[in-house]
Amino acid sequence: GRPRARAVWHLDVEPSGAVVAVGDVVGPADPPWRYELGLGWEPLQLPPGEARLGAALATSPETGRALLIGGETMGGTAISAIAEVGAVEAAWEPAGAPVARSGALAVADPSHGTVWVIGGNSLGATDPVVALDTQKRAWLTQVPSGPGWLTGAAGTFTTDNAGASRILVFGGREEDVVTARVWVLELDVGGWTPLDLPGPAPRHSPALATSGAGVILLMGGFDGAGSALHDAWRLE
Repeated sequence: GRPRARAVWHLDVEPSGAVVAVGDVVGPADPPWRYELGLGWEPLQLPPGEARLGAALATSPETGRALLIGGETMGGTAISAIAEVGAVEAAWEPAGAPVARSGALAVADPSHGTVWVIGGNSLGATDPVVALDTQKRAWLTQVPSGPGWLTGAAGTFTTDNAGASRILVFGGREEDVVTARVWVLELDVGGWTPLDLPGPAPRHSPALATSGAGVILLMGGFDGAGSALHDAWRLE
């Protein structure tokens, strides 16, 4: 089998190199899928529960499994429990304030065992940037503030030549304004830096990834009028 066509896909890469894909709605009728080179597609199991709309997706540095974070029920109720894709145990509630948002960006930081959740549409959350300790299963109490309530932003984890760990966030929409701003989070020292670099036009919902050579690749997305963009850029 293979996944059905969907307007929105969220992708993440497992430590094995397999790709996990979920649509904007994920549940018993719309399961996550894994693609492994040479083996093709397979549907993945989800813990019991309602379908989620607008969950963020990131791979846990602790278990190597993809996590579904946040989102809401089809009735508009915020979901705070975290579901591990492919796990048989029930979704679990992290200690601390619930994430309470949908449409957020999630980026894993394997160097510190955390997952950063950025922006989205608040469903009661007050902090646009939060971080999850995947070993303790708890939200961190103090994290540096940075990007606001961005939706449609793209992000990736990277390291520089000296081995310093960073998260880069590009683009997105905030208060109906589409941006091309780059935000850099220095994970080893803390603190966000906004950068306005020459290059790609403002866009939301692009694809952003780090290559094996440490090159940041940006592709596609939509401009402020909703027109699809087909260009590709690299940041070294």
